[in-house]
Amino acid sequence: MKKHGLPVSSNYIVGARYVDVSGYTAMRKLLQLDPIPDGIFCYNDPVAIGAMKAISEAGPDIPQDIAVVGAGNVHYSDMLAIPLTTVDQGTVQIGKQAAQLLMEQIGAKNKSRVKKILITPKLVIRQSTQRSPIQHPSASPDRVEQKLRPAART
Repeated sequence: MKKHGLPVSSNYIVGARYVDVSGYTAMRKLLQLDPIPDGIFCYNDPVAIGAMKAISEAGPDIPQDIAVVGAGNVHYSDMLAIPLTTVDQGTVQIGKQAAQLLMEQIGAKNKSRVKKILITPKLVIRQSTQRSPIQHPSASPDRVEQKLRPAART
């Protein structure tokens, strides 16, 4: 954000733990902000799934009103009602590399040198971030605000 000259407000950075319930709680906090974010990045897929639940309950449309990205590419990310865009960190490759390094160390007669191995992550684009080019009627700020505002009691 800073690299592109965009302001970063600490109000839009909300902590969460590994599980989806913390993503749900964190997203509920973000939905109280003015303006609400039009996109969120969660540090893992379970947190993103919890955030998606909170968004759906509150009324905004995913991805038209709020786009969601997770990380980890868990095996069920593509099977959700709204398939989740995620960062695939190459966990299979990480496991293979770790096993190979371990086997090399077990068989080595001398202490091995430190190796740096870079496994390039990949963005897996799915429906949770694929907005249609035509503005969806549900994406108007008034509609989102109205859905988030508590109902008036008479």
